[in-house]
Amino acid sequence: MQRIVILLKNGMGDVIMAIPLLRVCKDSLGKRDRLLVLVKSITEKTIVEHAISVDERIDIVCIGKSWSGSKLSVLKLGSQLRQFRPTLFLLTQSTNRLGITAFSLIVGATVTVLPHSNLNRFLFCRRVEKCKEHKMIYYRRFGELGGLNMDVDFGAELSIPDHYLAEAKVLLRGWEPDQKWIGFAPGSGIIERHKRWPISSYQSLGKKLLNRGQEFRIAIFGSPSENDLVNEIKKSLNTSSARLASIADQIVMIAAGAISHCACLLSGCSGAAHLSV
Repeated sequence: MQRIVILLKNGMGDVIMAIPLLRVCKDSLGKRDRLLVLVKSITEKTIVEHAISVDERIDIVCIGKSWSGSKLSVLKLGSQLRQFRPTLFLLTQSTNRLGITAFSLIVGATVTVLPHSNLNRFLFCRRVEKCKEHKMIYYRRFGELGGLNMDVDFGAELSIPDHYLAEAKVLLRGWEPDQKWIGFAPGSGIIERHKRWPISSYQSLGKKLLNRGQEFRIAIFGSPSENDLVNEIKKSLNTSSARLASIADQIVMIAAGAISHCACLLSGCSGAAHLSV
């Protein structure tokens, strides 16, 4: 019986880039096999659910602050995973620090694939060194070392159900094909604030687009924690409400639907940018 565990502790963008690997993991399952996917929050869980069409063999668990919390919480998580008796443990989004090594030893999977480090070289035979490559390719190498068949179409398309697309059109003021909605996604998460384009630049570009023609409209995307950022841009664009929409507190699939209705999306390195691809 195969029992695969994959740790996806990062945010939405990194989880989207892990979709091809997740699909391979699912395709490798037999009727009695199991796949356990550990994700950061409900947002990432929703993306995985829609990306790989979850069935009874797959569990997706939000670990929340368990990973970034106290050493005791990490120890408890490791002990719980050990009880799952994993045959394959993929730590694709982990660092090569000592904590990862200790955590992997606690879990005690039959086969563990984790980032390379000098310590891991002595304790684990399957390690992935970081190279200058796309993260999808980096994640692919975890699957290869884990013995999975990676000779497949390695795409990350995300199918959006029709009801989410319909809800997105409502948010975009009754979207019509002749409208040119331009998406702005100014956020990036607190840790990666340095990747953001200046707010003044979004404000300046927004005004130029709206002045260019009545068909142009602006949709501003952000997470619930970025409401202030979204509102700052929105207030500076002195235009009718029909030509402006803010989407900062919607479930991720509705936001994905709204992005798909946009002619283009302007963003830094963020979850929204990865979602738009």
